[in-house]
Amino acid sequence: MASNSLPMSQQMYFSTHNALRVNGENDVISTLFYEINGNRHISLLIFPFYDVQMLKRLLIKKLNLPGTVKVNDIIIFYKGIKLPNYRIISTYLDSPSRGEKKKKKKINKLYWAIKDINPNASIRVVDNKGHPPFFENILNDIKLAFKKNISPKLTMDGTGGTYLLFNAKKKVCSVFKPLDEEAFAPFNPRGYEGKMYQEGFRQGVLSGEGASREIAAYILDNTYNNFSSVPCTIMVEACNPHFNNKSKLKYIYNENTLKWKCGSLQEFIDSKETVGNYDCRQFSVRDTHKIGILDIRVMNLDRNDGNILVSPLKSIKDSCNQFFYRTNKSFGITEEDILKRIITIDKKPSRYSLIPIDHGLILPHIMNVSEMDLVWFDWPQTKVPFDNEELEVIFTFDPDKDAEKIRNKLVIREDCIRTMRVCTRLLQIGARMHLNLHEIAKISTRQNFDIESILENLVRDSIVQ
Repeated sequence: MASNSLPMSQQMYFSTHNALRVNGENDVISTLFYEINGNRHISLLIFPFYDVQMLKRLLIKKLNLPGTVKVNDIIIFYKGIKLPNYRIISTYLDSPSRGEKKKKKKINKLYWAIKDINPNASIRVVDNKGHPPFFENILNDIKLAFKKNISPKLTMDGTGGTYLLFNAKKKVCSVFKPLDEEAFAPFNPRGYEGKMYQEGFRQGVLSGEGASREIAAYILDNTYNNFSSVPCTIMVEACNPHFNNKSKLKYIYNENTLKWKCGSLQEFIDSKETVGNYDCRQFSVRDTHKIGILDIRVMNLDRNDGNILVSPLKSIKDSCNQFFYRTNKSFGITEEDILKRIITIDKKPSRYSLIPIDHGLILPHIMNVSEMDLVWFDWPQTKVPFDNEELEVIFTFDPDKDAEKIRNKLVIREDCIRTMRVCTRLLQIGARMHLNLHEIAKISTRQNFDIESILENLVRDSIVQ
Protein backbone atom coordinates (compact mmCIF):
# COMPACT_ATOMS: atom_id res chain seq x y z
CA MET A 1 0.00 0.00 0.00
CA ALA A 2 1.35 3.42 -0.93
CA SER A 3 2.39 5.70 1.90
CA ASN A 4 -0.07 8.40 0.79
CA SER A 5 -3.09 6.02 0.77
CA LEU A 6 -6.02 6.64 3.06
CA PRO A 7 -5.97 4.37 6.15
CA MET A 8 -8.67 1.69 6.09
CA SER A 9 -10.77 0.80 9.13
CA GLN A 10 -9.86 -2.51 10.77
CA GLN A 11 -13.51 -3.47 10.48
CA MET A 12 -13.23 -3.39 6.68
CA TYR A 13 -10.99 -6.49 6.83
CA PHE A 14 -12.98 -8.30 9.52
CA SER A 15 -14.81 -11.49 8.57
CA THR A 16 -17.40 -13.74 10.15
CA HIS A 17 -14.88 -16.59 9.97
CA ASN A 18 -12.47 -14.69 12.24
CA ALA A 19 -15.33 -13.59 14.47
CA LEU A 20 -15.80 -17.19 15.52
CA ARG A 21 -12.19 -17.43 16.70
CA VAL A 22 -12.41 -15.35 19.88
CA ASN A 23 -10.49 -16.32 22.99
CA GLY A 24 -10.70 -15.07 26.54
CA GLU A 25 -7.30 -13.34 26.48
CA ASN A 26 -8.53 -10.51 24.27
CA ASP A 27 -10.50 -7.43 25.36
CA VAL A 28 -13.79 -9.18 24.83
CA ILE A 29 -17.25 -8.73 26.30
CA SER A 30 -18.87 -11.75 27.93
CA THR A 31 -22.50 -11.76 26.82
CA LEU A 32 -25.51 -14.02 27.41
CA PHE A 33 -28.10 -14.14 24.63
CA TYR A 34 -31.58 -15.12 25.85
CA GLU A 35 -34.22 -16.12 23.32
CA ILE A 36 -37.55 -14.41 23.95
CA ASN A 37 -40.27 -17.03 24.45
CA GLY A 38 -37.78 -19.80 23.67
CA ASN A 39 -34.97 -21.86 25.17
CA ARG A 40 -32.16 -21.28 22.69
CA HIS A 41 -29.85 -19.38 25.04
CA ILE A 42 -26.12 -19.04 24.46
CA SER A 43 -23.07 -17.37 26.03
CA LEU A 44 -20.62 -15.70 23.63
CA LEU A 45 -17.42 -13.68 23.89
CA ILE A 46 -17.63 -10.72 21.53
CA PHE A 47 -15.29 -7.89 20.55
CA PRO A 48 -16.30 -4.30 21.41
CA PHE A 49 -16.07 -3.29 17.73
CA TYR A 50 -18.63 -5.85 16.53
CA ASP A 51 -21.76 -4.29 15.12
CA VAL A 52 -25.22 -5.69 15.79
CA GLN A 53 -25.31 -7.28 12.36
CA MET A 54 -22.22 -9.30 13.27
CA LEU A 55 -23.91 -10.53 16.47
CA LYS A 56 -26.82 -11.79 14.39
CA ARG A 57 -24.43 -13.69 12.11
CA LEU A 58 -22.82 -15.25 15.17
CA LEU A 59 -26.21 -16.37 16.50
CA ILE A 60 -27.06 -17.98 13.16
CA LYS A 61 -23.72 -19.83 13.12
CA LYS A 62 -23.44 -20.83 16.75
CA LEU A 63 -27.07 -21.90 17.20
CA ASN A 64 -27.22 -23.63 13.80
CA LEU A 65 -30.36 -21.74 12.90
CA PRO A 66 -32.19 -22.86 9.72
CA GLY A 67 -30.72 -21.71 6.42
CA THR A 68 -33.86 -19.70 5.75
CA VAL A 69 -33.08 -17.40 8.69
CA LYS A 70 -31.30 -14.27 7.49
CA VAL A 71 -29.68 -11.41 9.40
CA ASN A 72 -32.72 -9.16 9.03
CA ASP A 73 -34.99 -11.91 10.38
CA ILE A 74 -33.37 -11.61 13.83
CA ILE A 75 -34.03 -8.83 16.34
CA ILE A 76 -31.86 -8.12 19.37
CA PHE A 77 -32.93 -6.14 22.44
CA TYR A 78 -30.89 -4.40 25.14
CA LYS A 79 -32.86 -3.17 28.16
CA GLY A 80 -36.05 -3.08 26.10
CA ILE A 81 -34.48 -1.18 23.17
CA LYS A 82 -34.33 -2.83 19.73
CA LEU A 83 -30.76 -2.54 18.43
CA PRO A 84 -30.23 -1.41 14.79
CA ASN A 85 -27.84 -3.41 12.60
CA TYR A 86 -25.30 -0.63 12.08
CA ARG A 87 -24.62 0.12 15.76
CA ILE A 88 -21.29 -0.91 17.31
CA ILE A 89 -21.98 -3.02 20.39
CA SER A 90 -19.64 -0.94 22.56
CA THR A 91 -22.29 1.79 22.27
CA TYR A 92 -24.35 -0.25 24.72
CA LEU A 93 -21.99 -2.70 26.47
CA ASP A 94 -18.80 -1.71 28.27
CA SER A 95 -15.67 -3.75 27.59
CA PRO A 96 -13.57 -4.69 30.66
CA SER A 97 -10.56 -2.47 31.35
CA ARG A 98 -7.09 -3.95 31.61
CA GLY A 99 -7.16 -3.73 35.39
CA GLU A 100 -10.33 -5.77 35.51
CA LYS A 101 -9.06 -8.67 33.39
CA LYS A 102 -7.98 -10.75 36.35
CA LYS A 103 -11.21 -10.06 38.21
CA LYS A 104 -14.48 -11.77 37.53
CA LYS A 105 -15.81 -10.29 34.30
CA LYS A 106 -19.23 -8.70 34.15
CA ILE A 107 -21.72 -10.75 32.14
CA ASN A 108 -24.02 -8.69 29.95
CA LYS A 109 -27.50 -9.79 28.86
CA LEU A 110 -29.09 -9.38 25.46
CA TYR A 111 -32.44 -10.75 24.31
CA TRP A 112 -33.12 -12.00 20.81
CA ALA A 113 -36.00 -13.36 18.73
CA ILE A 114 -36.83 -14.35 15.17
CA LYS A 115 -39.44 -12.17 13.48
CA ASP A 116 -42.66 -13.85 12.50
CA ILE A 117 -42.90 -14.04 8.72
CA ASN A 118 -46.54 -12.96 8.62
CA PRO A 119 -47.53 -11.90 12.11
CA ASN A 120 -51.23 -11.30 12.54
CA ALA A 121 -51.37 -10.24 16.16
CA SER A 122 -49.20 -11.25 19.08
CA ILE A 123 -47.41 -10.02 22.18
CA ARG A 124 -44.26 -11.11 23.99
CA VAL A 125 -42.24 -9.93 26.97
CA VAL A 126 -38.82 -8.43 26.29
CA ASP A 127 -37.41 -9.44 29.69
CA ASN A 128 -38.87 -12.77 30.82
CA LYS A 129 -37.74 -12.22 34.42
CA GLY A 130 -38.92 -8.63 34.70
CA HIS A 131 -42.55 -9.16 35.71
CA PRO A 132 -44.43 -10.72 38.66
CA PRO A 133 -46.16 -14.10 38.18
CA PHE A 134 -49.72 -12.67 38.10
CA PHE A 135 -48.84 -10.67 34.97
CA GLU A 136 -48.38 -13.91 33.04
CA ASN A 137 -52.15 -14.40 33.23
CA ILE A 138 -52.68 -10.96 31.71
CA LEU A 139 -50.33 -11.76 28.83
CA ASN A 140 -52.09 -15.05 28.15
CA ASP A 141 -55.46 -13.25 28.18
CA ILE A 142 -54.19 -10.77 25.60
CA LYS A 143 -52.87 -13.53 23.31
CA LEU A 144 -56.17 -15.38 23.50
CA ALA A 145 -58.08 -12.18 22.71
CA PHE A 146 -55.83 -11.50 19.71
CA LYS A 147 -56.55 -15.02 18.40
CA LYS A 148 -60.27 -14.28 18.69
CA ASN A 149 -59.78 -11.04 16.71
CA ILE A 150 -60.65 -8.84 19.70
CA SER A 151 -58.94 -5.63 18.64
CA PRO A 152 -57.07 -3.05 20.74
CA LYS A 153 -58.85 0.27 21.15
CA LEU A 154 -57.12 3.65 20.91
CA THR A 155 -58.13 5.85 23.84
CA MET A 156 -60.06 9.05 23.20
CA ASP A 157 -57.69 11.36 25.06
CA GLY A 158 -53.94 11.86 25.23
CA THR A 159 -51.23 12.98 22.81
CA GLY A 160 -49.64 9.58 22.14
CA GLY A 161 -50.77 6.14 21.05
CA THR A 162 -52.41 4.58 24.12
CA TYR A 163 -54.30 1.34 23.51
CA LEU A 164 -56.70 -0.59 25.72
CA LEU A 165 -56.09 -4.34 25.39
CA PHE A 166 -58.85 -6.81 26.18
CA ASN A 167 -59.15 -10.37 27.41
CA ALA A 168 -61.20 -13.10 25.74
CA LYS A 169 -64.33 -11.87 27.57
CA LYS A 170 -63.86 -8.41 25.99
CA LYS A 171 -62.97 -6.80 29.32
CA VAL A 172 -60.05 -4.37 29.46
CA CYS A 173 -57.05 -6.00 31.14
CA SER A 174 -54.08 -3.78 30.28
CA VAL A 175 -52.87 -0.58 28.62
CA PHE A 176 -50.20 -0.61 25.88
CA LYS A 177 -48.15 2.44 24.85
CA PRO A 178 -45.84 1.84 21.85
CA LEU A 179 -42.73 4.01 22.04
CA ASP A 180 -42.84 4.81 18.29
CA GLU A 181 -46.37 6.24 18.72
CA GLU A 182 -45.49 8.68 21.49
CA ALA A 183 -45.94 12.40 20.88
CA PHE A 184 -43.46 13.53 18.18
CA ALA A 185 -42.45 9.95 17.33
CA PRO A 186 -42.73 8.73 13.70
CA PHE A 187 -45.94 6.68 14.05
CA ASN A 188 -47.96 8.98 16.32
CA PRO A 189 -51.67 8.44 15.53
CA ARG A 190 -52.88 11.89 16.63
CA GLY A 191 -51.01 14.13 14.21
CA TYR A 192 -47.95 14.83 16.39
CA GLU A 193 -45.42 13.01 14.16
CA GLY A 194 -41.70 13.66 14.39
CA LYS A 195 -38.30 12.04 14.64
CA MET A 196 -37.40 9.66 17.43
CA TYR A 197 -35.63 11.30 20.38
CA GLN A 198 -36.56 14.86 19.48
CA GLU A 199 -37.83 17.39 22.02
CA GLY A 200 -41.56 17.09 22.67
CA PHE A 201 -44.14 19.16 24.51
CA ARG A 202 -41.88 19.53 27.55
CA GLN A 203 -38.13 20.10 27.79
CA GLY A 204 -36.16 17.33 29.43
CA VAL A 205 -37.92 14.25 28.00
CA LEU A 206 -37.54 13.22 24.34
CA SER A 207 -39.93 11.38 22.06
CA GLY A 208 -39.54 7.62 22.38
CA GLU A 209 -38.41 7.85 26.02
CA GLY A 210 -41.85 7.67 27.63
CA ALA A 211 -42.13 3.86 27.67
CA SER A 212 -38.93 3.40 29.66
CA ARG A 213 -40.09 6.04 32.14
CA GLU A 214 -43.43 4.30 32.66
CA ILE A 215 -41.48 1.19 33.63
CA ALA A 216 -38.98 3.16 35.72
CA ALA A 217 -41.82 4.56 37.85
CA TYR A 218 -42.99 1.03 38.62
CA ILE A 219 -39.48 -0.26 39.34
CA LEU A 220 -38.73 2.63 41.71
CA ASP A 221 -42.05 2.19 43.53
CA ASN A 222 -42.04 -1.61 43.60
CA THR A 223 -38.57 -1.59 45.20
CA TYR A 224 -40.23 -0.17 48.32
CA ASN A 225 -43.30 -2.45 48.56
CA ASN A 226 -45.32 -0.45 46.03
CA PHE A 227 -45.77 2.35 48.57
CA SER A 228 -47.22 4.77 46.00
CA SER A 229 -49.47 2.15 44.32
CA VAL A 230 -48.02 2.47 40.80
CA PRO A 231 -49.64 -0.31 38.71
CA CYS A 232 -47.36 -3.09 37.45
CA THR A 233 -45.68 -2.03 34.20
CA ILE A 234 -43.35 -4.04 31.95
CA MET A 235 -41.66 -3.74 28.55
CA VAL A 236 -43.22 -5.83 25.78
CA GLU A 237 -43.18 -6.16 22.02
CA ALA A 238 -46.53 -6.43 20.26
CA CYS A 239 -48.01 -6.35 16.78
CA ASN A 240 -51.59 -5.86 15.66
CA PRO A 241 -53.21 -4.42 12.53
CA HIS A 242 -55.12 -1.94 14.71
CA PHE A 243 -51.95 -0.23 15.91
CA ASN A 244 -50.72 2.71 13.81
CA ASN A 245 -48.42 0.77 11.46
CA LYS A 246 -47.96 3.48 8.84
CA SER A 247 -46.36 6.90 9.15
CA LYS A 248 -47.27 10.04 7.24
CA LEU A 249 -43.64 11.19 7.28
CA LYS A 250 -42.00 11.01 3.85
CA TYR A 251 -38.64 9.70 5.11
CA ILE A 252 -40.25 6.69 6.85
CA TYR A 253 -40.48 3.54 4.73
CA ASN A 254 -43.87 1.94 5.30
CA GLU A 255 -43.65 -1.85 5.01
CA ASN A 256 -46.65 -3.85 3.84
CA THR A 257 -46.27 -6.33 6.70
CA LEU A 258 -47.25 -5.62 10.29
CA LYS A 259 -44.75 -3.92 12.53
CA TRP A 260 -43.57 -5.26 15.87
CA LYS A 261 -43.70 -2.42 18.38
CA CYS A 262 -41.84 -2.05 21.66
CA GLY A 263 -43.66 -0.28 24.44
CA SER A 264 -44.88 -0.28 28.00
CA LEU A 265 -47.68 -2.60 29.10
CA GLN A 266 -49.47 -1.68 32.33
CA GLU A 267 -52.05 -3.64 34.30
CA PHE A 268 -55.47 -2.04 33.98
CA ILE A 269 -56.98 -0.52 37.11
CA ASP A 270 -60.76 -0.71 37.03
CA SER A 271 -61.74 2.87 37.76
CA LYS A 272 -64.33 5.06 36.09
CA GLU A 273 -63.31 8.33 37.71
CA THR A 274 -60.28 10.60 38.17
CA VAL A 275 -59.58 13.14 40.91
CA GLY A 276 -60.82 16.03 38.75
CA ASN A 277 -64.39 14.91 39.45
CA TYR A 278 -64.08 15.10 43.25
CA ASP A 279 -63.49 17.52 46.08
CA CYS A 280 -59.87 16.89 47.11
CA ARG A 281 -60.87 16.89 50.81
CA GLN A 282 -62.49 13.49 50.27
CA PHE A 283 -59.10 11.88 49.74
CA SER A 284 -56.98 10.58 52.58
CA VAL A 285 -53.83 12.30 53.81
CA ARG A 286 -51.85 9.10 53.16
CA ASP A 287 -52.93 8.80 49.53
CA THR A 288 -52.05 12.44 48.89
CA HIS A 289 -48.66 12.00 50.53
CA LYS A 290 -47.82 8.75 48.72
CA ILE A 291 -48.40 10.38 45.30
CA GLY A 292 -46.62 13.61 46.27
CA ILE A 293 -43.61 11.66 47.55
CA LEU A 294 -43.41 9.78 44.24
CA ASP A 295 -43.79 12.93 42.11
CA ILE A 296 -41.03 14.80 43.96
CA ARG A 297 -38.76 11.76 43.90
CA VAL A 298 -38.98 11.38 40.10
CA MET A 299 -39.57 15.07 39.21
CA ASN A 300 -42.91 14.48 37.51
CA LEU A 301 -43.65 17.16 34.89
CA ASP A 302 -47.27 16.15 34.43
CA ARG A 303 -49.38 15.22 37.47
CA ASN A 304 -52.75 16.51 36.33
CA ASP A 305 -56.25 15.70 37.57
CA GLY A 306 -56.70 13.15 34.79
CA ASN A 307 -53.86 10.82 35.70
CA ILE A 308 -54.81 9.98 39.27
CA LEU A 309 -57.47 7.28 39.27
CA VAL A 310 -60.11 7.12 42.00
CA SER A 311 -61.01 3.63 43.16
CA PRO A 312 -63.99 3.37 45.55
CA LEU A 313 -63.54 1.61 48.89
CA LYS A 314 -66.68 -0.22 49.91
CA SER A 315 -65.51 -0.99 53.43
CA ILE A 316 -62.55 -1.06 55.80
CA LYS A 317 -62.11 -4.70 54.79
CA ASP A 318 -61.87 -3.65 51.14
CA SER A 319 -59.17 -1.17 52.10
CA CYS A 320 -57.30 -3.93 53.94
CA ASN A 321 -57.46 -6.17 50.89
CA GLN A 322 -56.09 -3.43 48.62
CA PHE A 323 -53.29 -2.75 51.08
CA PHE A 324 -52.35 -6.44 51.30
CA TYR A 325 -52.43 -6.80 47.50
CA ARG A 326 -50.20 -3.80 46.96
CA THR A 327 -47.65 -4.50 49.69
CA ASN A 328 -47.69 -8.30 49.74
CA LYS A 329 -48.11 -8.10 53.52
CA SER A 330 -50.69 -10.10 55.38
CA PHE A 331 -49.56 -10.07 58.98
CA GLY A 332 -49.32 -7.59 61.81
CA ILE A 333 -51.86 -5.22 60.19
CA THR A 334 -55.05 -4.45 62.09
CA GLU A 335 -58.17 -2.58 61.02
CA GLU A 336 -57.04 0.26 63.29
CA ASP A 337 -53.78 0.51 61.31
CA ILE A 338 -55.68 0.59 58.03
CA LEU A 339 -58.07 3.22 59.39
CA LYS A 340 -55.12 5.51 60.10
CA ARG A 341 -54.07 5.21 56.46
CA ILE A 342 -57.42 6.26 55.00
CA ILE A 343 -58.20 9.19 57.31
CA THR A 344 -59.03 12.49 55.57
CA ILE A 345 -58.11 16.05 56.48
CA ASP A 346 -61.50 16.24 58.25
CA LYS A 347 -60.63 13.21 60.44
CA LYS A 348 -63.11 10.96 58.63
CA PRO A 349 -62.33 7.69 56.83
CA SER A 350 -62.05 8.19 53.08
CA ARG A 351 -64.26 6.15 50.77
CA TYR A 352 -61.69 6.27 47.97
CA SER A 353 -58.21 5.04 47.08
CA LEU A 354 -55.94 6.92 44.66
CA ILE A 355 -53.86 5.21 41.95
CA PRO A 356 -51.21 7.23 40.01
CA ILE A 357 -50.79 6.49 36.27
CA ASP A 358 -49.16 8.08 33.18
CA HIS A 359 -45.51 8.51 34.11
CA GLY A 360 -44.08 9.19 30.65
CA LEU A 361 -42.89 12.67 31.67
CA ILE A 362 -40.78 11.82 34.72
CA LEU A 363 -36.99 11.96 35.12
CA PRO A 364 -36.31 15.01 32.89
CA HIS A 365 -32.76 16.27 32.54
CA ILE A 366 -34.11 19.82 32.97
CA MET A 367 -35.85 20.41 36.31
CA ASN A 368 -38.51 22.77 34.99
CA VAL A 369 -41.56 21.54 36.90
CA SER A 370 -43.95 24.26 38.06
CA GLU A 371 -46.58 24.41 40.80
CA MET A 372 -49.29 24.14 38.13
CA ASP A 373 -47.89 20.78 36.97
CA LEU A 374 -48.78 19.15 40.31
CA VAL A 375 -52.53 18.92 40.86
CA TRP A 376 -52.05 18.14 44.55
CA PHE A 377 -49.77 21.14 45.24
CA ASP A 378 -52.42 23.25 47.02
CA TRP A 379 -54.40 20.42 48.59
CA PRO A 380 -54.68 20.90 52.39
CA GLN A 381 -53.36 17.35 52.98
CA THR A 382 -49.91 18.44 51.74
CA LYS A 383 -49.52 20.71 54.79
CA VAL A 384 -50.02 17.84 57.23
CA PRO A 385 -46.66 16.58 58.59
CA PHE A 386 -45.44 13.16 57.48
CA ASP A 387 -46.35 10.38 59.90
CA ASN A 388 -43.80 7.89 61.25
CA GLU A 389 -44.54 5.25 58.63
CA GLU A 390 -44.10 7.74 55.79
CA LEU A 391 -40.84 9.00 57.30
CA GLU A 392 -39.58 5.43 57.57
CA VAL A 393 -40.22 4.87 53.86
CA ILE A 394 -38.61 8.19 52.87
CA PHE A 395 -35.46 7.45 54.85
CA THR A 396 -35.33 3.94 53.40
CA PHE A 397 -34.94 5.30 49.85
CA ASP A 398 -31.45 4.60 48.50
CA PRO A 399 -30.99 6.77 45.39
CA ASP A 400 -27.63 5.25 44.47
CA LYS A 401 -28.94 1.68 44.50
CA ASP A 402 -32.10 2.82 42.73
CA ALA A 403 -29.98 4.46 40.03
CA GLU A 404 -28.00 1.24 39.54
CA LYS A 405 -31.20 -0.77 39.27
CA ILE A 406 -32.55 1.58 36.59
CA ARG A 407 -29.27 1.40 34.65
CA ASN A 408 -29.37 -2.39 34.71
CA LYS A 409 -32.99 -2.62 33.55
CA LEU A 410 -33.53 0.30 31.18
CA VAL A 411 -31.81 2.69 28.80
CA ILE A 412 -32.24 6.09 30.44
CA ARG A 413 -29.82 8.98 30.03
CA GLU A 414 -27.43 9.50 32.93
CA ASP A 415 -28.38 13.14 33.47
CA CYS A 416 -32.01 12.01 33.84
CA ILE A 417 -31.02 9.42 36.45
CA ARG A 418 -29.15 12.20 38.24
CA THR A 419 -32.46 14.07 38.56
CA MET A 420 -33.90 11.17 40.56
CA ARG A 421 -30.86 11.07 42.84
CA VAL A 422 -30.98 14.82 43.51
CA CYS A 423 -34.73 14.90 44.13
CA THR A 424 -34.65 11.87 46.44
CA ARG A 425 -31.97 13.51 48.57
CA LEU A 426 -33.99 16.74 48.64
CA LEU A 427 -36.99 14.77 49.90
CA GLN A 428 -34.91 13.12 52.61
CA ILE A 429 -33.23 16.35 53.74
CA GLY A 430 -36.58 18.14 53.85
CA ALA A 431 -38.17 15.34 55.89
CA ARG A 432 -35.21 15.35 58.27
CA MET A 433 -35.72 19.09 58.79
CA HIS A 434 -39.43 18.47 59.59
CA LEU A 435 -40.70 20.09 56.39
CA ASN A 436 -44.08 18.95 55.12
CA LEU A 437 -44.88 17.88 51.55
CA HIS A 438 -46.03 21.35 50.51
CA GLU A 439 -42.85 23.02 51.79
CA ILE A 440 -40.61 20.51 50.02
CA ALA A 441 -42.59 20.90 46.81
CA LYS A 442 -42.12 24.69 46.94
CA ILE A 443 -38.35 24.14 46.89
CA SER A 444 -38.44 21.85 43.85
CA THR A 445 -41.03 23.69 41.72
CA ARG A 446 -41.22 27.01 39.92
CA GLN A 447 -43.78 29.48 41.22
CA ASN A 448 -43.49 31.38 37.95
CA PHE A 449 -42.77 29.14 34.97
CA ASP A 450 -40.07 31.54 33.67
CA ILE A 451 -38.21 31.80 37.00
CA GLU A 452 -36.03 28.91 38.14
CA SER A 453 -36.87 27.06 41.35
CA ILE A 454 -34.76 27.06 44.50
CA LEU A 455 -33.63 23.53 43.66
CA GLU A 456 -32.53 24.52 40.15
CA ASN A 457 -30.46 27.37 41.56
CA LEU A 458 -28.85 25.06 44.11
CA VAL A 459 -27.95 22.50 41.45
CA ARG A 460 -26.52 25.15 39.13
CA ASP A 461 -24.45 26.70 41.92
CA SER A 462 -23.07 23.31 42.96
CA ILE A 463 -22.00 22.57 39.38
CA VAL A 464 -20.28 25.96 39.07
CA GLN A 465 -18.37 25.37 42.31
